[in-house]
Amino acid sequence: MSTVIFAPDRKGFVVSGEGVLATKRRENKGLRYMRGQMYEHLEEAAKRYYGGETAAIDDFFQLYSIGEEERKKAKAKLTEGGAQ
Repeated sequence: MSTVIFAPDRKGFVVSGEGVLATKRRENKGLRYMRGQMYEHLEEAAKRYYGGETAAIDDFFQLYSIGEEERKKAKAKLTEGGAQ
């Protein structure tokens, strides 16, 4: 496994990425707004990542509650290995 770079644990607002992207028969204005926000957050994550802030991707995943279990396992593995 390659090195995983973690952003600080997110404390506060998080969103269900799956919920934002879910397709409903009737368009929900709140979901439409959140899809726009998700796109803006992706743009920001790309700028941060390509600007050298590699933990930006972890931060994005935390914001949208994506890969929560995988993140816990990766952090536990890192802790077990004694790395920081």
